[in-house]
Amino acid sequence: MADVFQGEFYDEDDFDEDILRDKYLTFLLGDEVYAIDIKFVSEIIRLQKVIHVPDMPPYIPGVVDIRGRVIPVMDVRMRVNMEVREYDERTCVIVIQVEQQTALGLIVDRVMEVAMIPTESIETRPLINMKGRDLFIVGMGKIEGEVRIILDVNKLLRGQELQSIHKVLENLS
Repeated sequence: MADVFQGEFYDEDDFDEDILRDKYLTFLLGDEVYAIDIKFVSEIIRLQKVIHVPDMPPYIPGVVDIRGRVIPVMDVRMRVNMEVREYDERTCVIVIQVEQQTALGLIVDRVMEVAMIPTESIETRPLINMKGRDLFIVGMGKIEGEVRIILDVNKLLRGQELQSIHKVLENLS
């Protein structure tokens, strides 16, 4: 499978929920393999120029313009407290839909593949951070003896952060 897909990833009208069940888009952050449920992915693009927006959380470096649509982008490395690194030709943006069809771009080191991770292969023990909050991890998926960290796209941004981003974007339009 190619590392980066251009344009639309899939058309929701062409697929039903059964076809997407247990399918996850996998990507690299450093040496770790992460995954997100494919049903949230709308497209994958090469990283474009990020336009800085003031007063955003540090892991939201700004917005990108995708065919006339302004979409906030999240540096997933920063979100999961990994060391920051320079973007390169393999860095890409996974455009996802969160909470009521809000588009968000996830900046990742490299997209890998769409993988089948059956529900019974996912350990979903809740992970809690130091402040007692649920982390944005659904669980650990096991594929062929390897572990994939499965992220919950709806928890990557907390409610008030998403609202703040919406307000800033409204003011930009």
